[in-house]
Amino acid sequence: MLETLVERSPALLIPLLSLAGTTLVFVVWIVGHYWCKAKRMEIESALKKDMLAREFTPADVERVLLASAVNPPEQASSGKKEAISDNEYYLVEKMLDEEYPVEEIERLVRAFKAGEKVSVPDERVMA
Repeated sequence: MLETLVERSPALLIPLLSLAGTTLVFVVWIVGHYWCKAKRMEIESALKKDMLAREFTPADVERVLLASAVNPPEQASSGKKEAISDNEYYLVEKMLDEEYPVEEIERLVRAFKAGEKVSVPDERVMA
């Protein structure tokens, strides 16, 4: 059917291809957006499971996740939104592996968000 339409009026080929291309771009964009969102939720749930498996209290888990959240309570009122990189989640996970206290993890994440320079209190190296 498409062949007969293009044979009768070849000028329709360009609008049809542009419409198909535009549709493809938007479908890829939507799928990519939701795939990224699902990946972030997967990483966050793995972090929560890991923290609970290490017997962290729910308050500690909440503090760490709020420190690295997209819209923490103090920023919700100001309307600022910050993007969270996967590196933050991996940093928190690495610090948990190295058994840093929750207070230090929270302080480090907040300092990175604020753009401050932070020194690590002991000689452990996070590589």
